[in-house]
Amino acid sequence: MARILGVSHSTVSRALRDSPEIGPLMKQKVRDLALNLNYRPNAFARNLVRQKSEHIGIIIPDIENPFYASLCKRIIRFFENNNYKTIICNSDRDTTKEKSHIEYLEELQVAGILMVPADVNQESFMHLTTSGVPLVLIDHDGTKEKIDSVMGNNFIGACIAVKHLISLGYTKIAHISGPENADPSLARLKGYLHVVSEFFSTDFEPIIIHSDSTFTGGYEASKSLFSGKYDFDAVFTVNDVTALSLLQVVNERGLRVPYDVSVVGFDDISMARMASVPLTTMRQVPEDIAREAGNILLDKMQTGYSDSQRNIFLTPELIIRDSCGSKLRV
Repeated sequence: MARILGVSHSTVSRALRDSPEIGPLMKQKVRDLALNLNYRPNAFARNLVRQKSEHIGIIIPDIENPFYASLCKRIIRFFENNNYKTIICNSDRDTTKEKSHIEYLEELQVAGILMVPADVNQESFMHLTTSGVPLVLIDHDGTKEKIDSVMGNNFIGACIAVKHLISLGYTKIAHISGPENADPSLARLKGYLHVVSEFFSTDFEPIIIHSDSTFTGGYEASKSLFSGKYDFDAVFTVNDVTALSLLQVVNERGLRVPYDVSVVGFDDISMARMASVPLTTMRQVPEDIAREAGNILLDKMQTGYSDSQRNIFLTPELIIRDSCGSKLRV
């Protein structure tokens, strides 16, 4: 373009950036030629030259999970309002994929990374604490790793959910847990175990079925729960995705929620209120998580690393709908 117009490369570059140093006539000539040549500026190449990025990396474990999809939407909106673009990577809870995504984002020289770790093993991301790439963890407690983090208080949320079932008179409460190496599911399992050990006698044997927190995994775990091996009257599930799968299994067996079994989920995804039996659940607010994590990351990008570590826990809210059977217990 510079050769065709007979000007310097810097003149073309400044014209494309709408610099006030370039007159309107030259700007128009450059734009017209760019249009004719179908030219598009390479944002990532520009980042390398300017040593400044306009992109934020987001790594999540399961893009099909409505909670994480909703969270991504809020993060994207937050950073759009702050003049940043976002790059979303899905790890499938695979630490090898996660490490590859991190390396890719580093190569692109993103301005910062928001990340929901694939598991509690921090090997894939710990080097970021010294690499110069600002990092904030979501849905993972970064206290031990001394990394800023934002997450729902999963332990407290689970305690609230199980205590609610106990308050309704249920005494044989089962739990469908999530991945055994994921921070949220571990904390929710601990909350369940804490409450049942506190309220029930030592003769009570906790009923725990593990899943991968997906629709398919939740469905298979729910079938195992209804295999005939277990005696239970209520189920607290690791998330709403699993709870919705459980509703399907209950229906397939000719049973009814909450008349035959009570169900409480976690997250309050949009489908929870529209389920065949509206789902009682612990509400997490993706917008709050996105805002808190986004503000921390912006601060780190603008001011550099701070000596003050920020680990924020947001308390979930119990949302009572039909699946817990509260109307039957009045």
